[in-house]
Amino acid sequence: MPEFLKDRPWLWPLLIMLLALAVRLPYLRYPYLDSDMTVTGLMAMHILQGELPVFFWGQPYCGSIEAFIAAPIFALLGPSERALMLAPLAVSLVFVWLCYVIAKDMWDRRAGLVAMLLAALPPFYFAWASVLPRAAYIEIPVLSLLLVWLALRSAHRSRSWWLYFCYGLTAGVGVWTHFLIAYALVPSALYIWLDDKRVIIKGRMLLMLAGLGLGSAPFWIYNINHPWATFHYLAKPKPTVEAWQALKGLVTQGAPTLLGVFHDGGFELVAPVLSHLTLALGLTVLLYVIYLCRKGLASLLRLSVHGCNGGELWLLMIASLMLVVSVTGEAAEATRRHFVPLYCALFPLAGLAYTRLAARARWLALILLAVMLASNLVGVLHTMGVTNPHIKQRYLAQQRNTRALIAQLNEWGVTRAYTLNYWSSLRLTFAARERIIFAEPFYSRYQAYTAMVDAAPNPAWVLGRVSNDMAAMFKGMGASFKLDQVASFWCFRDIKPPPHGLELVPTAGWRAKASQFARRAPLAWDRRADTRWTPDELQEPGQYYQLDLGRVVDGVCMLHLHSGNYHDAPEKLQVEASLDGESWQQVARLGARPGPYHWTAGKIMTSLESPREDLYFKPRPIRYLRLTLLS
Repeated sequence: MPEFLKDRPWLWPLLIMLLALAVRLPYLRYPYLDSDMTVTGLMAMHILQGELPVFFWGQPYCGSIEAFIAAPIFALLGPSERALMLAPLAVSLVFVWLCYVIAKDMWDRRAGLVAMLLAALPPFYFAWASVLPRAAYIEIPVLSLLLVWLALRSAHRSRSWWLYFCYGLTAGVGVWTHFLIAYALVPSALYIWLDDKRVIIKGRMLLMLAGLGLGSAPFWIYNINHPWATFHYLAKPKPTVEAWQALKGLVTQGAPTLLGVFHDGGFELVAPVLSHLTLALGLTVLLYVIYLCRKGLASLLRLSVHGCNGGELWLLMIASLMLVVSVTGEAAEATRRHFVPLYCALFPLAGLAYTRLAARARWLALILLAVMLASNLVGVLHTMGVTNPHIKQRYLAQQRNTRALIAQLNEWGVTRAYTLNYWSSLRLTFAARERIIFAEPFYSRYQAYTAMVDAAPNPAWVLGRVSNDMAAMFKGMGASFKLDQVASFWCFRDIKPPPHGLELVPTAGWRAKASQFARRAPLAWDRRADTRWTPDELQEPGQYYQLDLGRVVDGVCMLHLHSGNYHDAPEKLQVEASLDGESWQQVARLGARPGPYHWTAGKIMTSLESPREDLYFKPRPIRYLRLTLLS
C-alpha cells in the first residue's frame, strides 16, 4: 500500500462513500415512482403540517420512519419526487458505512473495506432499494446490521449495560418498522442466550426489555388506540404456497435476483455470461464461508458461542430467513422485496471470504472481487434511466402526461377527482402537491382524501385510458357530461343528473314473479334491509325478475337496484317495459362496468359497502318491468 494511504486510513472509506453516492445519485435523474412510493412523500408533507402517522397509510404495520426522514428534507428543499428519494438514499449511505464498521470490528480492516465496497456498488436490486421510498425496505437492513453487531459485541467484546439497552432499543424500533426484523432478531437473540443462558433472569434482560418497550412504543400506542389492529391483521389468512415451494422460490429466484443474476420478476439473465459467473461465484463464496466458520458452527451445535468469529451469526441470519420464508409460505415471485435483509449478511460475509482468501491467494481474491463488482455495475447501469433509454422514455412519458393533466385540470378549475386506478391516484395527488386531490373510490389508503372528493359538489373522473364502459354507464344513469382526452388520460367532468325531479312510485298494489322462487319475489321491493329475493344459485343467462306496478304509471324513467352485496350485483342486465305484460320493449341495459354507481345529492357516487345502481331511461308510461340476465 502506498505510504500516503497508510498515513490516511480514512481515505479509502471516504472514496468508497463517494462511490456509493455516485452510484445512487443517477437514479434520481429519472424518478419513476408509483402510488405506494409517493404515500411516503404525502405522509412527510402531512408531518410538516403537524400530523404524526405511526404506520404506512392504510395498514396497521410498517412504521413511518422514512416519512419522518423525508419531512426535514421537504422542509429544506420543498416536496418533490427527487427530494423524496433522498430519504432512502441517506439511509442507504448509513448502511454502507455500517458495513465497513461492523465487518472491520468482526474481522479486520480489509474485510470492512470489501464489505463496504460491495455495499457501495451493489447488485441492482439493492441499488433500487437504496433510492426507492418503499417505507421500510432500506431501514430494516440498517436495523438488522445493528442488531447482529450489538449481539456479537455483547457476547465477545463487552457486557456493558448500554449494549443490552441499545440492542433492545434497536429491536423495538425494528418491530415498529416492519416484521422483516424477525430475520435478524431471531438469530441475534439466540446468540445472546447461547452466550449466557441465565441472561433471562439477570438485570441485562430488564435493560433489553426497557429498550424494546421504548423503541416499539409507537407500535403499542397505536394498537391500544386501535384495538390490536396489527394482531388482527396478522391473524387474517394470507395467500401461501407449500413450504418446499417457498424455499425453492427463494433459492432459484429470490436469491439470484438479489445477487443481480436475474432481472426483477423473471428468469431473464441480466448479462448471459457474467450472470452465470455471478451465480456460481455467489454459491462458491457461501460454501467457502461455511468452511471458514466450520468450527464456530460446530460450537453452535453444542449450544455455545465460544470459538465463533461472527460469520456464524450471519449464517444464522440466512438460515433464519429461509426458515421464516418456508414456515410462512411466501412465494418468491410476490415477495422478493422481503428478501432485502439478506444483504446484511451477504456483504459482510463476502468481506470475510475475501480477506481469508487474499491471505492465501491475493490475485485470485482480486479477480473474484472484480468479477462481482463488474456484474453489479452491469446490473446498475441496466436499471437507471441515464444509461437505459427505455427507463428514461417511460419516465419522460409519465412526466409529460402528468404535467399536462394537472395543468388542464387547473385550467378547468377542477380540484377533486376520482380515478379508478390506485397506482395513479396517490401518485397524481403527490405530483399536484395536494392542490388537486385524486381518490380511488373503492379503496383508499388515506380515507380523508376520499372524503374530500366525496364532499366535492362536482368531482371529475380521470381514467388512464378511454372507457366506453364508463361512458355507457354514465349515459345509462341519464347523466350529461363532457369527455376530454388530456395526454394519456380521459377526463369526465361537468357531470349532471337528468334535468327533471324524480319521485318514488308507491308500492301499494305491486305484484311480482321470477324465474326461481316466485313466492318470495315480493321480498325484492318491500324496502326492508333484512329481506331479499335471490334465485339461490349462480347467475345464469335467462334468469329474470318481473314486476307488476298494479296500474299504468306515467313518467317512469329510473330504477334503483340495491342488492345489499356487491357480489350479488347483476353482471349484464336487460330491462324491458310493457303496458300489457305481452308486448315488451327494451328500455335500458347494463353492460360491463367498473362497479355499482348511483346518484347522491346530484352527483355520481359508488360504494362497495352499500352497492346501489341507478338505471335511467326516457320517461314513459309503464305497468310491467322485466329484468333479465344476459350472457
